[in-house]
Amino acid sequence: MYEKYLIKDFDRQHYDCCHVASNFIKDNFKIDMTIVDNYSREYSPDQAYNCMMDAFTKNNFVEVAGSCKKGDLLIVKKNMCCYVCVDEKIALSVRKIVHISKISQRATHLRHRSLL
Repeated sequence: MYEKYLIKDFDRQHYDCCHVASNFIKDNFKIDMTIVDNYSREYSPDQAYNCMMDAFTKNNFVEVAGSCKKGDLLIVKKNMCCYVCVDEKIALSVRKIVHISKISQRATHLRHRSLL
């Protein structure tokens, strides 16, 4: 069901975890993700979390608390990864599906303003 988001090879410039989130959100909510798609990937791994947060907040995502729902983002600083929630229990990233319960406690939870 989500294979089209998982089959790409990781390549920060052409397809990374933020592209997975962007593609899912565009496909499911018709939200313009141009800012995220065009955001520079020229940064060090130490800067990844801040760059992801900057790109998504410039694209009208805001930090929220509470349970996750479809289209929410979870950005984990420790492994510098962005996950997009496909429902209340499952999230996607590059080549992986994870249970939200395994990452939500250590992630920054974002939601697009239009989905509030």
